[in-house]
Amino acid sequence: AEDNDSNIMISSNGISWTKATMLDGTSAFVKTGGGGGKAIVYDFTNSTWYAGGETDDEINLLSSLNGDNWQKVNATVTNGSSFLPKGCYSLAYSLDKNAFIATGVSGGTEEENLLFTDTTLQNWTAASMSNGISFPFSNANINGNEVAYSSDLKLWLAAGGALGDNLGGALIYSTNGISWDVAKMSNGVSFPYGDKLDSTGIAIATRN
Repeated sequence: AEDNDSNIMISSNGISWTKATMLDGTSAFVKTGGGGGKAIVYDFTNSTWYAGGETDDEINLLSSLNGDNWQKVNATVTNGSSFLPKGCYSLAYSLDKNAFIATGVSGGTEEENLLFTDTTLQNWTAASMSNGISFPFSNANINGNEVAYSSDLKLWLAAGGALGDNLGGALIYSTNGISWDVAKMSNGVSFPYGDKLDSTGIAIATRN
């Protein structure tokens, strides 16, 4: 959307849409020169919408009870850093685990581009790899692009950028949202977009 224009829309029928607003009267996800809303998810347990994106003030997580009026969530990571200050690109919610995964850009060099929370969306934990290798989405120029949850497989899945052959790919999976492993092809070779420098996975879809 244009600068100072709302980047969240709401509809009751999927055909006619109106702009959502912030509770303080401002527009949602305003960022000079671009940005905007990137992700949205619904929390069935607490009947709450959550949205991620990019804003000038770098508070990139919003919540709403009705989808029309939104407020900022002042979320932090357990190490004291801010929640994805350079952009939240994807959100996923698991009803059976009552937990969230968020991915995007922290802007730093730490492993903070994939976050997990199972209590409140104000307190997040940075993910890590189970075998101790570098996290695929941890470079300042690398980000997580999308996350999803499979209720049949009981797995979290995440796609994003990776650097180096040893990471095996830019598609990773986890049973608990905190400790992750790299996905491989069935023949054991590295995932197709994981054997080159600066490789990137963009999207994930699950049926159940």
